[in-house]
Amino acid sequence: MGRPPTIGEIFVKTHTKKDGTFVDRKAHEIHEAYLRNKEAKLAARENDEGSDGTSRRSELSQEEDDEVFLQVMVLFLLSFFYIITCFIFSTIILLSFVCSQLSQTRDGYTLEWEA
Repeated sequence: MGRPPTIGEIFVKTHTKKDGTFVDRKAHEIHEAYLRNKEAKLAARENDEGSDGTSRRSELSQEEDDEVFLQVMVLFLLSFFYIITCFIFSTIILLSFVCSQLSQTRDGYTLEWEA
């Protein structure tokens, strides 16, 4: 290679099996998002190239490539935390409802579930 690997290349090496398939669906989704964002950045560069008449390399620098990969990872982590947060809040709401129903039952009320 002659250069240090990018974070994206390290990710592929550590998240693929010997046959080249990804270890799980999430790893494949992350890689696909990384490739899409990388292509979008290159396409934007080509559009800029046409407007000012200067020519640029058709590849991203290692820093640019790493930045694209890290942006993808941040989005995936934020979506994961959003899902976990929603689950926690819905669990808290459900538990508070059940506890209020149980306290009413303990105080002589009957437990009624209405849909």
